[in-house]
Amino acid sequence: MPWMPTDIPFPPTSEFTPPGGEFVVGEIDDAVVACGGIRRIPDSPAGLVRYEAKDVWVDSSIRGQGLGRRLMAELEVRAVGLGAREIVLDTHEVLEAAMKMYVALGYESVPPYNDNPNPTHWFAKSLG
Repeated sequence: MPWMPTDIPFPPTSEFTPPGGEFVVGEIDDAVVACGGIRRIPDSPAGLVRYEAKDVWVDSSIRGQGLGRRLMAELEVRAVGLGAREIVLDTHEVLEAAMKMYVALGYESVPPYNDNPNPTHWFAKSLG
């Protein structure tokens, strides 16, 4: 049975509207095949404006075609447009392909930046 988190603390949708954030949905032939959002969180310890990538998902039927990379690139562009200097995310170790993608995109492992009980890994990337 695949890993499923319990008691998932979903952020309010209001956190994904400008200027505090944005949410992106990818469709093919009117079917949702990918999504992800960014939301403003407290500045980094170094004082950088920081956004968090959340709820990044690509339908299993089209994984491996680069859509996850394009989605992350779009989220990063939107974060910069909102003033971000750093983007962070958390994930669980069972999502091996996602973790490999984040590292390939330049994300680096960092200590936990939140108290979310579900992830096992935290990542950050400088946005300039």
